[in-house]
Parts: sequence; structure tokens; C-alpha cells
Amino acid sequence: MSYMAAARRNLNDPENAIIGAFAGALTGAITTPLDVIKTRLMVQGSANQYNGIVDCVQTIIKEEGPSALLKVLLFQHMNDLVLENICDRVRKAGMMKKKQQQKEQVK
Repeated sequence: MSYMAAARRNLNDPENAIIGAFAGALTGAITTPLDVIKTRLMVQGSANQYNGIVDCVQTIIKEEGPSALLKVLLFQHMNDLVLENICDRVRKAGMMKKKQQQKEQVK
């Protein structure tokens, strides 16, 4: 069931932002460890450091601690925030330029 159905009304922007942020954080927390494991298995090459997924997870946790499975999560979110900010500024600049051009055409 969606939150909007539970609330029985349209959601406002802050509610949508909070739900989106929560969904993104949950998705990142689930997929990041999987991505770390996949990357470790791919880059091991012929060294065969790991004997499969379970061994990879156990070795990472034993040698580096559980937080190693989430190492890239913070970097990914910081990167997303920076890129989102840049894209938003470029979009706003483009909109301002378009409005200016429309004003000039009216004159």
C-alpha cells in the first residue's frame, strides 16, 4: 500500500521529499553491500582470493569489519548530492535564459 493511499489525500512536497529520501537510503543500504561483493569478486582475477559469495562476505567482515560492506555508500550519496545540485543550477540558469529571451522577443 502506498503512503498516499494510507493518508487518503495528495502528499505535499516535503512529504514526497522525505519519502523519496527514505526510499533512496533504503535502496542504497541494500544494494551497496551487493555491489561491494560483486566488485570484489570481479577484480580478484586469477588470484581466486574468494571462493564464492559467502566466502567473500565472511572474509570482508572478518578482515575489514561489517562497515566495509557500506564503504562506498557515503561517497555515492555525496556524489549524488553534488551532481543533483549542479544539474539543478544548470536547469535554473537555462530557465532564466529562456525567460530573458521571451522578454526580449516581446519588446
